[in-house]
Amino acid sequence: MTVVQWLGIHCVAVVASVIMLATILSKKGNEYRNYLCLTSVCCIVALTSKCFGIVGVEYREMLIALKMEYLGKCFAIFFSLLFIIRFRNKKVPGWVIWILFFINSAMCVIIMTCEHHKLYYTFIAVERKTFGSQLLVGKAPLYYCYMGFAICEIVVFMVLCFRAWRKTKDNDTRKSAYLQLCYAGVAPVVLLSFQCLGIIKGLDMVPLGIFLAVLFFTRAVNKYRLFDVIDNVKSYLLDNIEEGILVYDRRFCLIYAN
Repeated sequence: MTVVQWLGIHCVAVVASVIMLATILSKKGNEYRNYLCLTSVCCIVALTSKCFGIVGVEYREMLIALKMEYLGKCFAIFFSLLFIIRFRNKKVPGWVIWILFFINSAMCVIIMTCEHHKLYYTFIAVERKTFGSQLLVGKAPLYYCYMGFAICEIVVFMVLCFRAWRKTKDNDTRKSAYLQLCYAGVAPVVLLSFQCLGIIKGLDMVPLGIFLAVLFFTRAVNKYRLFDVIDNVKSYLLDNIEEGILVYDRRFCLIYAN
């Protein structure tokens, strides 16, 4: 794949992320919508930085692009996880959220200063090629630890979406929306796992995983009315009312229980 093709793919991804952000901002405001907005902004930062890294020539500018790319990737996963937690009204202790935030922030600091130590990368160098330049890095054990942590965050996101999909039985639209959100986590976790295992070499495919996740998020917001106020209120009331509610079909098969 040429530099122009690789750059073009990531430019399209940036445009898709901007469209998703504009789509989300057009919806009525609420807490979980804001988390999805932050996820979109982080995706834009990661993908735009990747574009600068692709066209970069000098070591310094490529290193800055790498750092900014990580800044977007780290917190895109974090905010997407917060989104599904708030959207599903899950009772998660505040200290858990703060630990996740602290780990991502601490890793960002380590990556931002990676040229001054060998905690995350054992070496950083620029490889000159006929079609452009590429930043080569040696991966330290902390790199694999953090990638494993990121994969766990995405898997938790997917599990919450899958459980919501299984639990939703009386609303096909909402059920399809949860399935789209579940799909959104598949591409990043698969590509990230392949990269950690060394199956994918040479090109960093994770930003493309983010791009695919953005497409599924946008589809869920637009086609399946993810932020439909009436549906959200109904779901919230049924799940949080103190009285038990059982819904059966005509054959007395249970189709919903709060």
